[in-house]
Amino acid sequence: MNRRDSELTKRAQIVALHDLGLSSRVIATRLAVSRTTVMTWIRRHEETGILTDLDVMVMTVTAVRRMVQNSSRCQPETSSIPPTSAALPRFDSFTVGAIRRHIHAKFSANETFTIGSLAKELKTSTLILEGTSDSSVLRLIHNMGFHYKTIHKKTYVRKETLDTVCHRISALRALKRHQEEGRQVVYVDET
Repeated sequence: MNRRDSELTKRAQIVALHDLGLSSRVIATRLAVSRTTVMTWIRRHEETGILTDLDVMVMTVTAVRRMVQNSSRCQPETSSIPPTSAALPRFDSFTVGAIRRHIHAKFSANETFTIGSLAKELKTSTLILEGTSDSSVLRLIHNMGFHYKTIHKKTYVRKETLDTVCHRISALRALKRHQEEGRQVVYVDET
């Protein structure tokens, strides 16, 4: 039995077990396939009555009639929730220029700001709408060509007292003396 025949057998078993009244979860566990596969082939068998792949199957007249009958019974679904758009709000060139000047003024005044504070200032100056989110403001600023970049890395210098420095120097001198005497030196700490 080749792979295609074994897939058809598995699909036939799925449909047969569904006809016996077993749930899709039980069928998936029993046949060691995913529940999505079980649901797909049950739905596809109910719609077309065919167990082969739709892209390679030859459509018979009966299958076409069955598909037409099923499609004529279906009603279009209307959703009460309008689709949301992730698109940026449209700004004219004057508004974009005003936002650009506002950001440049903050930089020239050497002010630090966050996206939240900038969005709040742009909303109070009515350059952007009141309902515009901070992420939309960030996307707009990024599309305008502004990018955040850390110029200086934060380097930390450990400040030590003079006593600590003297203690370290004396410990290193003692280690060097022990090495010169031929003793075995074992390092146990970062001195």
